Amino acid sequence: MALTNTKERYGSVAQIFHWLTALLILGLLIVGTFMNYLPEGNSNEIARKVFVFSMHKTLGVLVLLIALLRIGWAFINPRPAPLHPERKMETFAAETVHWTLYIAILAMPVTGILYHASSTGFAPIWWPFGQTLFFVPQNENLAKIFSAMHWILALGVTLILIAHIGGALKHLIIDKDVTVDRMVPGKLSEDFKLSRRDAKHLPSGLAAFVAVIMVSAALGIVGFNASAKSEARNNEAQAQISNANADVEGEAVWKVIAEQSSLKIRIQQLGSPVEGQFSNWDAQINFDPDNLETAFVDARIAVESLQIGTVSDQAKSADFLNVAEHKQARFTSSEFRHLGGDEYEAVGTLEIAGVAKPFTLQFKLSIQDDLANMTAITRVNRMDFGVGAEKYANEDSVAFPVEIIINLVAQRQ
Repeated sequence: MALTNTKERYGSVAQIFHWLTALLILGLLIVGTFMNYLPEGNSNEIARKVFVFSMHKTLGVLVLLIALLRIGWAFINPRPAPLHPERKMETFAAETVHWTLYIAILAMPVTGILYHASSTGFAPIWWPFGQTLFFVPQNENLAKIFSAMHWILALGVTLILIAHIGGALKHLIIDKDVTVDRMVPGKLSEDFKLSRRDAKHLPSGLAAFVAVIMVSAALGIVGFNASAKSEARNNEAQAQISNANADVEGEAVWKVIAEQSSLKIRIQQLGSPVEGQFSNWDAQINFDPDNLETAFVDARIAVESLQIGTVSDQAKSADFLNVAEHKQARFTSSEFRHLGGDEYEAVGTLEIAGVAKPFTLQFKLSIQDDLANMTAITRVNRMDFGVGAEKYANEDSVAFPVEIIINLVAQRQ
């Protein structure tokens, strides 16, 4: 059998690409369906789930590479002529399904890679493929949009495959022609003759255009809905923090500039660092370096606003921060000490997941005119606050230390 395509049948290269892609896509669809439901109640179950996710992601990258080679081969090796060129609508439908399938097979792993690159932590792609893309920021809202696109494309590929398989069965059972035979190894029957051997395909460009419109419309709708829902949740969390600070007593002479400030956490998950960020938090601050006796701070964080990649929901679940019952974390202090130079410490109380503990925060502070910049890197032990104490009482999957990175810029009022 020839390597390249002929008017009568597909060559061996096209057949290998076809069946290898089909095997991988079907396997990924099956694994992708059940892997989200794998249990994660202990470290062994988590390790198993991470393995399955990593396998799914790595094979997805492999599918993208194979799909690119397959489409490139298809452009330099025209497909066999249609068996029934006189059936114009059927030929056009076949062309549309083929081009839609090509686009979806490319777009599905691309959105999966973008989803992985915009997330942090959990289930790395195996070597030799990388984990990040320099042009894709790690952002939970962006990750949710890519996740939604990936899901809708997986559904679309499933429907297209059903149509593709249905068409093949029609040719096999109803038409009783050799359409399927042309994509499998073997020799065509001796009496097979192509009617109108020189007939050309209907314009594939039109079929491709229809396919692009179908896929693009689906992605646009899903992306818009995901973005709108994320924005609504963020607005709600910000309103909670604003209302919570209304009862703070004292004169708040500094106002946090949210756009220039950040509050991040960093943990070790399965031996790899995972970084997250709170998007909604605020602090009431009264601070004069020359009069520390009157200084105080009351910082409140909307825990729901934590973005930590693909494990955000798990981090905010009852197993860890339990956002449903404890919507805020809080640090308060009215005892400050100057340690020398630009270094200070605040002795107060830190409350996480409903557990309050004495806590000392060392920080650096610089003040120029009416602008203050405070930075701090500190650590807490999650077990001190009962975070993950029930199901994650060891460090097999999630380490005990949690690093807190603060960069606060404030304006004097």
